[in-house]
Amino acid sequence: MTKYHSKPIRVQALDQASALIAGDRDKEYGSPKENFDRFRTMVNAYLGKRIEGGLTATDVSAVLSMLKLSRLAHDPNKLDSWRDLVGYGALGFEMAALEAVESVDIQSPTETTTPVRRRGRPRKQ
Repeated sequence: MTKYHSKPIRVQALDQASALIAGDRDKEYGSPKENFDRFRTMVNAYLGKRIEGGLTATDVSAVLSMLKLSRLAHDPNKLDSWRDLVGYGALGFEMAALEAVESVDIQSPTETTTPVRRRGRPRKQ
């Protein structure tokens, strides 16, 4: 029997990625920030002085996204790689938001807020 969904498949992919990154993985592996920082520390130790300045947590998300893109280059029909790529993109957004907040030395955003980037000219008062 075929199961029909009312949501477009692209929204289903986002929902699945959201469930993965907002689910029990924090309990299993720690928060994404802790996990990415741990990974960053390990990669920086491995690379040593071969890269100046080392990786950031945001870099980790980009590197893991490249891993998924590399896998997709081999098999572009692998749906779990597409879903994981979406998840790593969302986690990269979170890491970049945390790094932006840390760079201006203000309180970290909560899980439900993200920095808003305004574009264009300010409105006249």
